[in-house]
Amino acid sequence: MPESYGVTETPLSQDKLLSGDHPRVELPVTIASGCGELSRGTLLGRRLSNGKYAPITPGTTYEDQDIGDGTGSQYTFSGTLPNPGVKPGSLVIRALISDTEYETFTDQGDGTLKSDATPTPGAGTIKYASGEYSVTFKTAPKSEKDILATYIGSLTAHTGEDIETDADGSQKEWRKFLSYTKVIERTVRIYTNEDPAKVLRDDGHGNLVGTDGRGSINYETGEIEIEFDDAPELHSTIDADYCSTDGTHICRAILARDIDATSEDVNTITYVHGVFNPEGVVWPTGTSDTQKQEIARDCQERGIYFKFSL
Repeated sequence: MPESYGVTETPLSQDKLLSGDHPRVELPVTIASGCGELSRGTLLGRRLSNGKYAPITPGTTYEDQDIGDGTGSQYTFSGTLPNPGVKPGSLVIRALISDTEYETFTDQGDGTLKSDATPTPGAGTIKYASGEYSVTFKTAPKSEKDILATYIGSLTAHTGEDIETDADGSQKEWRKFLSYTKVIERTVRIYTNEDPAKVLRDDGHGNLVGTDGRGSINYETGEIEIEFDDAPELHSTIDADYCSTDGTHICRAILARDIDATSEDVNTITYVHGVFNPEGVVWPTGTSDTQKQEIARDCQERGIYFKFSL
């Protein structure tokens, strides 16, 4: 549902950026100093710390990175992606299993990877903050053929943050604050160093879930509450992996005027609702077609629509 900004709709003339006769909604905003010279059509996010706007930083799309080689007999492959801080739901891993056929794993957004093999698919996992992955193919990838990964990475990641450094062997519950606020949904992983580890993940709705216990996460403040079914072992540790944001990973507005915010804040006008031509948008440098589609979906949820398919 589009956000309500309490402003009036203003019909504007057709140009390269604007599409059709649908009225646009304008919003006055402050662009943060240090953003440099920005052109009309720049996609903007809102910094959560001060409410000022800046160009979006949605992470970087990495396409078909070589993360291993098939042997013809190896089924399981594991490692760490070259660019951790993975956006939940974005990872695709594939490999040739015949001369023309791939087996492909897609990210389910909850740390699991599901293959398209039938009738029994392969399985895998991804730790979003660290980039650690593991996949087990149903059919062994062909010898000397690349295992390929495509994903959105380089979000701000924090790994191995201490929650408890020396468990007493009897305590089951903890209430803590993560070191960074503005936590990105579905990236939180709480785990012990036991074997096997006790693991809790956030479900995207503020809950920590798992077979070993339960808890909650306040994404805004970083406050976590943990309750394990069984107390972690004496002298064991509890750590947290997660990603955080300053708010600019999500597009909330489109710049309506050329500005220069190199050395000072600039008050200007943006579009926060309407239909726009993707050809007139200033996409972040290096944005792939796949990531443009992802950004467009995020924009649509906030009332910013693109006329043409990307």
